[in-house]
Order: sequence, then C-alpha cells, then structure tokens
Amino acid sequence: MWRVARMQVNGGFLSGLDVAFKPGLNVIIGARGAGKTTLLELVRHATGATHPDKKQQKASNDLIQAVLRDGEVLVDLVDGDDERRVVVDAKGSGRDSSLSGSIIALGQNELEIAASDPESRRNLLDLHSLSTRTSAKMSLEEIGRLTSRAFRLRSQADTALDRTAALESLQAEYAVLVAQQKVLSERASRDDAEKMRVLQLMDEKTATLVIGQRSMQGAADALADVALALGTVRNDARTVDRAFSSAGNESNYLAESWSGWTSRLEALLLERTRIDEEVEQREQKLAADAAVVRLEAAPLRAELEEARAGLGNMTSALSALAAQISELQSVKEAAQKSNEAWLALVHQRNALFDDLENNQEIVFAERLSDARRITSNLENNVTVVVAHLSDLSHYSQFLTDALRGSSIRQTTIDALAQTTLPRQLLEAVEQDDAALLEVVSGLASDRLQRVFERLRNEDILRELAMVTLLDTVDVRLVDGAVEKSVESLSTGQKCAVTLPIILAEQGKSLLLDQPEDHLDNEFLVDNVVKILRARSHKGLQTIVATHNANIPVLGEAQNVVALVSNGESGSIRELGAFDEDAIVARVTTLMEGGRKAFKRRAAFYDEHGSLDS
Repeated sequence: MWRVARMQVNGGFLSGLDVAFKPGLNVIIGARGAGKTTLLELVRHATGATHPDKKQQKASNDLIQAVLRDGEVLVDLVDGDDERRVVVDAKGSGRDSSLSGSIIALGQNELEIAASDPESRRNLLDLHSLSTRTSAKMSLEEIGRLTSRAFRLRSQADTALDRTAALESLQAEYAVLVAQQKVLSERASRDDAEKMRVLQLMDEKTATLVIGQRSMQGAADALADVALALGTVRNDARTVDRAFSSAGNESNYLAESWSGWTSRLEALLLERTRIDEEVEQREQKLAADAAVVRLEAAPLRAELEEARAGLGNMTSALSALAAQISELQSVKEAAQKSNEAWLALVHQRNALFDDLENNQEIVFAERLSDARRITSNLENNVTVVVAHLSDLSHYSQFLTDALRGSSIRQTTIDALAQTTLPRQLLEAVEQDDAALLEVVSGLASDRLQRVFERLRNEDILRELAMVTLLDTVDVRLVDGAVEKSVESLSTGQKCAVTLPIILAEQGKSLLLDQPEDHLDNEFLVDNVVKILRARSHKGLQTIVATHNANIPVLGEAQNVVALVSNGESGSIRELGAFDEDAIVARVTTLMEGGRKAFKRRAAFYDEHGSLDS
C-alpha cells in the first residue's frame, strides 16, 4: 500500500513548505485560510487521486492554478521497499499515472455529495477498487464509428438493390428481342447479316466504352472523397506538428519521426492528384472513343435500316438493353460487395460489443466484491448494495430525445427501455426485424415499426450504439425499523453513512478534508475517531484536515501539522505528535478556545452533572 512520506512545495502560497508524514493518523490544523485545504489538494493533485464527484474536478484544478501558480510540488511515496518521487506542476505535468488509484481523497464538501446521485455512488465505490477498471470510452467510440460506416454501406447496398429490381425483366426482354432479331437476320441477305454483325459489335463496343466512362466518373467521385479525407488528416497532422514544436527539445525525436510520416502524407496527396488527372484523362478518352464508334456505326445503321425496315432499330434497342443490363449487373455486384463489407463491419463491431459486455461483467463482479468487503467492515445498520446494469437513465433519456415529436407515447418508450437492451434495439433496427423485439418487449409490430422508422438515421444509430446500461450502487441505512436508501436520507445521515465507507478502506491511504462537517460530535467520537484509531493501529495512513479537536486528541494522531498564514503565504508553526507540549498548547488555543475556555466548559458540565450522565 502506497503512503505519502514527504511533501515539498516550491512556489505559490505554501512555497518552502517541507513536511514529513507518518504511517497512521496525520492531522492538519490551523486557522481558516492557513492552507489546510491547499496542502491536501496539492497532495491529491500530485498523486492524481480522483474526485468521487467529477463536477468538483474543475474547482480543484482552479484552486491548484491559484495556489501553486508557476511552482511545483514534490511528493515522496513509499510502498514497502518501493519508493517513488513525483515532481508535478500546476497543469499536472510530471504525474505518475500508475499512482492515480493509490490514494483515496475526499475534499471539503465532497462528503455530502459523494453519494448524492447514481454516478457519484459508482465513483465512490470504484475508489475502493483493488484493480484498475478498464475504461469503455474508446471501445464505445469505435463502436459508434463502425455503426456509422455500417449504416452508410447498408444504405448504399439497399439503394443499389432497388436499382437492380428491373434486371430480370430487362434480361427477359433482351432474350425476346434476340429471338426476333434472329428471325429477321435469317431473312436478310448474307451481306446484310454481315453488316448487322459488324453493327452489333460496334454497339457493344460503344456500350463497353460508356460503362468504362461511368466507372471513371465513379472513380473521380471516390477520389474527391479521398481528397477530403486526406485534407482532414493533413490538417490534423499540422496540429500534431505544432504540438511537437511547442513541446520543447525533449520531444525533438518525436517531431523527427512525425516529420517522416507527414512527408509520406504529402507524397500521398501528390500521388492522389496525379491519379485524379489520369482518371480525368481516361474518362475523356473513353467518351471520345465512344463518340468515334457511334459516328462509324451511323452510316452502317442507315444502310441496314434502308435494307431491312426496323432491323437497325432492333439492333440499337438490343445494344441499349445490353448496356443497361451490363450496368445493372455491375450495380448488383457492387451491392453484394457493400453487403459483404457491411457484414464484416458488423462482425467487427460485435467483437467489440462482446469485449465490452465481458468487461461489464468483470467490473460488476469487482464492485460486488468491493461492496461486500466494505459492508463487512461497517456497522450492522449500513449496507452497500450493487445491482447489475439496472441504471436505465442514459438509455431512457436517449429514447425520449430520439423519439420526441414522433407521436410515440411515453409508455411505449418506457416499455422499450425496461425490456430491451440498447444492442438488441440497434440490431433490430438495422435488420428491420420487429419480430426480434416483439416477444421481449410485448409491443405490437406496428408500434415497433414506427419506432424503427424514427431511429433509422445514421447519427441516431451511432448514438444508440454508444448507449450503455450502468450498475446501480446504493447505500442503505437501517433507521429504527425502516431500511432507507441513501437518496432518502438527510444531509447529515448521508455523511454519517458515507464517511465510514471511506474509512473502511483497508488497502489505500486516505486524504480527508474536514470530515466532521454535518456530523455531530457524539457520532464523530463513537464512530469516526474509533475507526481512525483502528486504522492507525493497522499502520494505515490517514491525512486529515480538521477544526475539531476530537480528531487529533482522541484519535491519538502520530503527527500533527499546525499551519499559520500571514495573509500572503502559509507555513508550518508546529509539528509533532498529539501529546507533545507544543502541539497540546496549539490544539488548546486554536481548537478549544484556550485553556480557560476549556476549563470553564469542564466546570459547567461537572456542575450540571453532564459528565456523569
């Protein structure tokens, strides 16, 4: 278990501060404005300890910028024989990412909101994790990108297949005309037949040239898309160039490696331009060749028309039909390729979905284990409960937003959210398969089709692919004969159940800023101080900033750091164990109101019998 051994500050409000921390209980005391919160936030900042409430992260970053300015904080950490030192500036440069989960920190006012909403409760439980949770963010983004690409491919394939619907009827018509042409050809003279054969060859050549020209036009359109994509990549590459340029000399080797890559990118752009020009030239050549063949065929067709009424027109019609059929066959092949590519993307996405779902199962198992471990260390009236994938809020909100204005009732939306998984709905919409969801949702096919029509949009499906169900974490308190969820507790009750959960952590050091807020002294002494002493006896480090004398005195703090401030900077006035004379005097003056005030209260309690009761 990592613990903080020493912290030094160079620059800012606590410039020159050099404090050693001990295993067990370390208490930071001082008047308001002396720098207690600043000291804890600097330790948190240097170690990368996360906030259970993400909304507090920006406020913490702003504080660090204000109190550290251009300075840096040095923190030494120890774990058995392993020692680490981190030197971190106000922006976080210099952190060791492997230490980010080694310490649990709870800042001022965070205790009351640490269990206030589902996300905060998940974050609170995850602070206790003995392993690193795998982030699903990058996987979800890739799933979203694959879904967009799959939508475009499927749309292309469907459009192409719609165009080929007339292919069979055209092929039948062509067969009839060929038979008719054969009859007329047999009646024609040998010379006319030869002319007809030559004309047919010329028409077929024209059709081939026209198809080639259209293919070149398609290639030109695709190259335009490539140019747009490469242009975007070049802009991003220039952003990377600027980033490396501003990173300083230590990043020169990265800039040099990147320079080679950007050179290849520029060469690729030039090569694309050259190919584009060749495609344009080829398209023009094919168009010109087709025109030449048509001109050559015109006199021959005229002769045939004169020699045999209608035979030339029939040959022309056959040629046109042959061109149409050939083009539609190419379109059909393209549709088949698009469909194959779509299936490959769906297969790739399914693999990511499977990995994501496996990770969700692993995370749930870890959370369940953590919840049971924490509950076993708490009083009998507090229980931490985890329900798997039961937080539907993200999914419900997505469906409400996506189907807004569609005349689809909220009851239908709620039924979908409660009975289907986002992945199920996505696949049903993509495959236009209402039957897939009828059984599980209980909704009629016509209702599902209306939902499908509304969701069948690239942006909506991409967002749906990235929707996840989340575990629900609850803290339940037995209050008299009633078991209450943390959401129904008062602020004081929330703090009373949340703080023991934090203190129950046995595998990490703790940073706590004024944990006594919203707690009465009876609870503080009977519960919090008791746990703090137990942690100290086990050698578990706790660093606490407080205004309550019960914590350093009754908690038997091995190390008390008394801070003072002149208004411009903070510094250490005394440092020592809770029972050293200088520390006793400082605690008495600062936290008890002085010895006289303490004696007067003791005499009052003694006189009125409160001490005996």
